[in-house]
Amino acid sequence: MKKLILNLCALLACCGASASDTWVVNNDGDTIWYDFNDYALTASVTFKGKTYNSYKNEYSDTIVIPENVEYNGSTYKVTSIGASAFYRCFKSEATNEELIGSIAITEEIDTDEIIVSERNFRERKSAKARKANGLKSVSIPNSVTTIGNAAFYECKNLKSVSMPDNVTQIGSGAFRSCSSLTNVTIPKGMTSISSMAFSGCENLTCVSIPEGVTTIGVGSFQNCSSLTKTTLPNSLKEIASEAFSNCQKLTNVSIPEGVTSIGYGAFYGCLSLNHITIPDGVTEIGKTAFYNCPNLKNVSIPSSVTTIGTMAFCSNINVAKDNPNYSSEDGVLFDKSKTTLIQYPLGKRGKYTIPNGVTKIAPTAFIDCFDLTSLTIPSSVTEIETSGNPSFGNINAFEYCSKLYEIYNYSSLNITPGSKEHGGVALYAKDVHTSKNAASKLKQVGDFTFYVTKDSIELLAYTGNATSVKLPQKFNGKKYQIAENAFMLHNDMKSVTIPDGVTKIGKLAFAECRGLKNITIPNSVTEIEERAFANCSSLESVAISASVTKIETLTFYGCSKLKSVTIPSKVTMVGWGAFRLCDSLKNITCKNITPPECDDDLFHGLDKSIRLYVPTLSVDKYKEAAGWRFIREINGYK
Repeated sequence: MKKLILNLCALLACCGASASDTWVVNNDGDTIWYDFNDYALTASVTFKGKTYNSYKNEYSDTIVIPENVEYNGSTYKVTSIGASAFYRCFKSEATNEELIGSIAITEEIDTDEIIVSERNFRERKSAKARKANGLKSVSIPNSVTTIGNAAFYECKNLKSVSMPDNVTQIGSGAFRSCSSLTNVTIPKGMTSISSMAFSGCENLTCVSIPEGVTTIGVGSFQNCSSLTKTTLPNSLKEIASEAFSNCQKLTNVSIPEGVTSIGYGAFYGCLSLNHITIPDGVTEIGKTAFYNCPNLKNVSIPSSVTTIGTMAFCSNINVAKDNPNYSSEDGVLFDKSKTTLIQYPLGKRGKYTIPNGVTKIAPTAFIDCFDLTSLTIPSSVTEIETSGNPSFGNINAFEYCSKLYEIYNYSSLNITPGSKEHGGVALYAKDVHTSKNAASKLKQVGDFTFYVTKDSIELLAYTGNATSVKLPQKFNGKKYQIAENAFMLHNDMKSVTIPDGVTKIGKLAFAECRGLKNITIPNSVTEIEERAFANCSSLESVAISASVTKIETLTFYGCSKLKSVTIPSKVTMVGWGAFRLCDSLKNITCKNITPPECDDDLFHGLDKSIRLYVPTLSVDKYKEAAGWRFIREINGYK
C-alpha cells in the first residue's frame, strides 16, 4: 500500500520522492491523498500522515473524487473512501477558514461496491474548533451500496444528501447530529433503518420512508426536534425503542397495519403529537412508548395487543372490548377483570375515585400524575405495589403526585399523611379521611382548585385548557400563594396574569409550560421559589416583582427565548444557574446599586454580546463583582 498526494484538475506538474512516501502536486495546490493497492489496481481516499490525527484541515472547498487515478504509469480505480478520511475537517476559529463544501463521487466508477466508511466526515468539538463549517452537500453515485457507521456524524453544516436507490444499508449513526439537514428521502433499496441513523438532526422537517422498509431502528430519528411529518410504509413491521422520541413537532402518525411491535419510548416526548392510530395487529407496546405526549388526548388499544409496558401513555386510554388481557374505564387502564389498576394517565386532572372491586394498584400506576388532587380508595383495595425494577429505581406507585393533598381511604390499609408506605400514596397528603362525612378542604373556583385552611390558602391546580389565563384576584377576599407544580406542563397556556392578591410563586409552579410567552408578576409577590419558570422555552421577557429579594436556583433555567430581564433593586442574591441555557438573553437590567451576590459562573455559556444596564454610579462595582464582571458590556443608566 502506498500513499500519494494527487491533484484534482491536472495530472502532474512536478514530481518528487523520498524513502518514506511519494507525492505529486499541481500548480494550483489542490490535493487528494490515496492509499493504493498495486495488486488490485484500486485506490482509496485517505488522510495525510500516519494517523487521522496527524494533520488538520487538509481538504478544503469542493472535493470531486474521480473515477480513476494515474500514478507511475498505472491506472487505479477509486473504489472507496477510507475510514476517517475526512475526519476533523472543521472550521478554525483563528482563520475563519471555510473547509469542505461538497463531495461528489463520480458515477462512472466501475466497481461492484463502494463503502463510505465510518467517521469519514466527523467534526469534533474542542476549545479551538467549537463550530463546524465544513461539509455542506453530498452527492452519492449509483455505484454506492453502503454508507458506513457514523460516516457523516456531526457534519453540522450538511444541508443536502442525494442517495441513489442502490444504497441498501445506512449504518448506525451515519447522519447523526447533522443539524442543518432539512429533508431526507430514504433509498428504495433499504429494508431497515439502522439505530441512530438520523438522531439529532434537529432541522429535519420531513422524512419519506419507502415501501420495503420493515424496521425503524433504535433511536433512528430521536431528537429530530423539527420533524413535523413522516410517512410510514405498509411493509413496516417494527418501530424500535426511541425511534421517534423527542420529535417535539411531530403532530400526527398513522401506524401501518403490518406493524406488530412499538418499542420502548418510541414516541416519548413528542410534545405536539395529537393523533395516533394503533392498528389491529400490534401485539406489543413498550413502556413509555407514548409517555410525555401532553397533546395526545386519547389512545385506542385494539384487541390484538397482549403486552403493554409501564407508563406507556399519558392520555385517556380506550381498550377494545374483545381485548383478552386489558380493559378500560373512564380513560384508566385495568387488567381484563378490572381487579388491578395498571395506569392512571398523567393528563387527567382533579379528583378520582377508584372503582369498587379493584384489589391491587400496580407499580408506576400513578407516577407523574401532577394534577391529581384527591383520591378515593375503596374497601376492596388490599395492595399498592412498589416497583422492584432497578430501571425505575424502586420508585413508588404515586411518585411525584405533588398535588395529591387529599385522600379518602375506605380500605384496610394504614395510610397516614407524609408516609412513604403503600406506594407513597400519602407522601404529599395534607389530609387522609376515613369517614365519608369528612369535609374536603379543596375548593373549586371555576377552573382553579384551592386548598384552604385557617392558616393559609394555596392555589393548588388549574384544570382548564385556556391559552390566556387570568388568576382570581383573591379567594374570599383573602390573598393566596401559588403552590408547587400548580401550572406545570400546561403547554396550552400562552399568557398568564397574576393579580395583586398573590404573595408567593412556589417551586416549579410554571415549569415546562413551553407555550408560555408572557407573564405579569405583581409587586405583591415577595417570593419566587427555585425552578419556578424552568424550561418555559417560549418565554420572551419578564419583569420580576419589585418586592422580591432573591432569585432562586434555576428560576429561569432553559428559557431559551428569553431576551430581556429586569432585576429589581431589592434583589441581593441570584442563585446558581438562574439564567442557565437562556441562549437568547441579550439585555439585563439590574436596579440594585450594590451588585447582588452570585457565583462566578452565573452567565457561563450565554452569548458574549449580552448587555448589562446598572445604575450609573455602580458600573465600576459590577465590573469587579463576582459573576457580573464577566459581562463584557456594562452600561450605566440614571
